[in-house]
Amino acid sequence: MNTYRICGLALASRIPLPELPDSDTPGIDCSFDLTDSLGLEENAIEWFQRWPLRDGETWLAFGRRGRDYLLRFPGRADFVVCADGRRIHCCPTPGVPEATVRHLLLDQVIPLVISHRGRVVLHASAVTTPAGAVGFVGSAGQGKSTLSAGFSRDGYPVLTDDALAIEESEGRLFALPSYPGLRLWPDHAAALFDDARDLEAVADYTEKRRLGPQHGQVTFSRSSSSIHRLYLLSPQEDAEGRAGARITPLGPRETVMALIPHAYHLDITDSARLGQELHQLSQLAARRFCYQLAYPRDLALLPSVRTAILDHVGRAD
Repeated sequence: MNTYRICGLALASRIPLPELPDSDTPGIDCSFDLTDSLGLEENAIEWFQRWPLRDGETWLAFGRRGRDYLLRFPGRADFVVCADGRRIHCCPTPGVPEATVRHLLLDQVIPLVISHRGRVVLHASAVTTPAGAVGFVGSAGQGKSTLSAGFSRDGYPVLTDDALAIEESEGRLFALPSYPGLRLWPDHAAALFDDARDLEAVADYTEKRRLGPQHGQVTFSRSSSSIHRLYLLSPQEDAEGRAGARITPLGPRETVMALIPHAYHLDITDSARLGQELHQLSQLAARRFCYQLAYPRDLALLPSVRTAILDHVGRAD
């Protein structure tokens, strides 16, 4: 069994997870293994939430089996997460590639588990700058990864591609590194990086490609960084006709309301955990480092958008 590190979690696995760095600290926080059967009785599962795709089909269904949780990706895999978030078991659908199972584990299940264990986890990418961590919060398809990839190309290491775990220490909030990888659409990767033609697929159901540390134009950070700015990405239509970025400060209440839809939750019926998270988001919002960012989704304009963000990052609070 190997032990890896992701978002501050020491994860032991019976299968190799080549995307993750090895853990450099003793102890195990969570274990993962594959099985041929989870012994599920369908009539004993209490379904309570689903994430739909744009066509209405279910992407992920959430259920309970006793005190444990069942995460079902229809046609791909079932994951059972124990009530305390210390064990994850997976039964893949026959024929599903192991790379797809690893992607579902690392980019979907693990952020939910980390949130369930008490940390705020936002659907966000983040990079490190001399001023601290800069995060981009938004829904799928809003350009978080592309923004971070552009910053990385200019020498700002990527902290996380899609799940930003936040930890408080000595009165400061820190962004934790996830793993060294970026997921980009092929045309975006080709526009940003010279050696992006032969990238491996993220999973069997998407055209996205993964950039790792072996690509010399991308750098990644393995150290946590104090949070300096969080930018909430506006919908694309908010920036139509603009030639650059518009950055607007958000007040504490606005920040909380804007962040709630982008927070990972394993159990939306767990009132105690939701209350704890609301308190955590309120503390984060009180730091007043959150802003709304509207910018044109035009790769040709990305350098000017990046310059505007860096100019804003360099200003005094």
